[in-house]
Amino acid sequence: MQLDCDSAYKEICGQEFIPFEHQREVWTQISENRPGFCLQSGTGSGKTEAVIVPALAFDKRLIMVYPTRSLVDDQIERAKRYIRKMLTAKRAIRRTLIVDVGGVEDAYKYRMFDEKSVRIILDQIRFWTSTKNFKEILVSENNTGESREYFDKNADIQTVERRLKELTSNRKGFELVFSVGPKITVDITDIEDGQFLVLKTRKHYYGGDVILTTLDKFIYRFFGYGERKWNLLYPYRFLLNPKKSIIAFDEAHVYDEVAYTNFVRLISSLIANPKITVALMSATLPNEFTDFFKSKFGFELVKGGDYKGEKTYEIHNIDPTARNEKILEIITQNFNKKTIVVRNTVANAFRIYSSLSQPSDDKERHNFKGVPVFFYHGRLFDFVKSSRYKELKKIDSAGEPYILITTHAIEVGCDLSSDIMVTDFCNPQQLIQRSGRCARKKGTYGVLHIIGSKLLEEETYLEEDLIDYQNFIEILSDNNGKSLPEEKMRNEIIKHRLAKDEITDALFRLMYSYVYNFDRTKETLHGSGILVTRSWEPSVSMVLLKKDADLKRIREIVSERRKNVEELLDFLLEQKWSYSVNPIKISLESLCKNEGMAKHNDLKNLQQETIVIGVDDSRTINEEKGYVEGNLNPYLNEIYVFYKPHEPLNRNPYGFGLVTLPKIFNLKSVGVKKRVLIKKQLMSDDYKNWTGDVKVDYIDLSAIS
Repeated sequence: MQLDCDSAYKEICGQEFIPFEHQREVWTQISENRPGFCLQSGTGSGKTEAVIVPALAFDKRLIMVYPTRSLVDDQIERAKRYIRKMLTAKRAIRRTLIVDVGGVEDAYKYRMFDEKSVRIILDQIRFWTSTKNFKEILVSENNTGESREYFDKNADIQTVERRLKELTSNRKGFELVFSVGPKITVDITDIEDGQFLVLKTRKHYYGGDVILTTLDKFIYRFFGYGERKWNLLYPYRFLLNPKKSIIAFDEAHVYDEVAYTNFVRLISSLIANPKITVALMSATLPNEFTDFFKSKFGFELVKGGDYKGEKTYEIHNIDPTARNEKILEIITQNFNKKTIVVRNTVANAFRIYSSLSQPSDDKERHNFKGVPVFFYHGRLFDFVKSSRYKELKKIDSAGEPYILITTHAIEVGCDLSSDIMVTDFCNPQQLIQRSGRCARKKGTYGVLHIIGSKLLEEETYLEEDLIDYQNFIEILSDNNGKSLPEEKMRNEIIKHRLAKDEITDALFRLMYSYVYNFDRTKETLHGSGILVTRSWEPSVSMVLLKKDADLKRIREIVSERRKNVEELLDFLLEQKWSYSVNPIKISLESLCKNEGMAKHNDLKNLQQETIVIGVDDSRTINEEKGYVEGNLNPYLNEIYVFYKPHEPLNRNPYGFGLVTLPKIFNLKSVGVKKRVLIKKQLMSDDYKNWTGDVKVDYIDLSAIS
């Protein structure tokens, strides 16, 4: 029996949930297989639920496309929770969630846990133990400390079976996640909504029910790049699969220039298929954006109402040197409320945190006058961010006071509702997003404090050239003490570069003709790997090593090319030599500008602490180079820097750390060309006779435009 709108929301989101009017309108759009629509609704109004609930209810495939990987990461747990709800309600036998971003291609195949589940895992173990590739079994018990057990190739199956049954027998709710291959891993995690068996695999080809990805990766799949044997399976899944699909682009307002050109072309291609519904969603869609998609594609505009609580704002025009004192004053006056402080830079956020926090009896947490204080920013390791957000969410949902010191990392995708929001003066889109974390729910009241009326000198790089800041400040000043004039800001202040990039448009059409119209004359173009998704800034992947990491051993593995980069990262984590399997992405330019290592900027000893390698498109360590050499090009190679710091990564002993990055690159500009100088000391012994610094040149795209 097919669910109606109200019943579907109750089953998936909770018995108390009553869908908003815009969610009902989206339900109608999807149920009637409309070609597409724009959903403009404020933060906290349930845009994600507006598409995921009907997708699950009507058994349609949902592809959620985000502008950044961090936004994908924020939605993974929410998508898992809704899939579990569908299975618990017996509306499906199994459902698959796919996470497809740079470096991660995971599929989570969910089914209810039953008496057959352990047997399924054991059958996989028996198969892999019969192969020469098998290495070991790792059983890891999460949420309960460091319980990790290894079984080698000769493991007794009965022993593994007994251990798995012990782990599940005394739990009311859990996810038993297992992955197979040369190394079999089994992880069990406590949850609240049932017992589930989850097979985690890497090969998926978009054959899932809910897919979370980024625009860059989506276009990559759309044109069938990847492993040559299977590449065209992705375009088939997009346009030729008989299952009806919803393709939702969240935070659609951020696309401009190159990304916007691909975005428009992509939508033109998608809506030609009657089995696809396209959704464009954002809290800050300006009229020029929605008008364009209405006139060009016939998209209807679905507008959400005011589902937030009430809040007013106050501008504090004070001397820039007094900002910290003012912020601390506001926190002190409201310490027993739910308070979020958003600074534009990590350094300024840390100054507030370090001035405010005091050690508590619980060494994992700081407090101010007995209220827990949290520090959250983009440079934290993934597992730290995840655990910290879960703890924050738990306190926030209980209505208990807390103080969160953060950066723009909290602007989008985090479902928190504070009583007090303090923010540095910022761009209008950021201000709307930040204010959405204050009085987020109807029936609540909050106050937004805007500190200053201009960006600080060190923040001028955040300025957007399309923004009329004088008009923006006048609008804010005219409404000071009232509610934030979001609609006026959207229509008069927020601007987008909606112009078409001709070269990108031509490349898209040529590539499309090869993949979908079978035009063999474009085969060479496709084979060259051309794929322009946005203006790009060269970066490195920083892997931070612990003090006991054996760099000599790591260098041997790299030089012998015994592992690809994923295996090397797994090896480091297993040896407990690295902090996280996910490296930190750092742009070359921002790394060059880092001033945090002033007292350690002598590079004489960095050869002993740093390894730099190049990785090719198949993500294997470059066979010809091994270590860095003169023609290592950030356009052609992914650069990994394995670094062991002089000092602890955290500036206090309680794990709330601000990551300090090494100043290992120097940057010079020559016209539109930029040159990165990698110091000779960073090279391996193989290059000890190198005569000078390594030079890496790349084009400054912003200088050309």
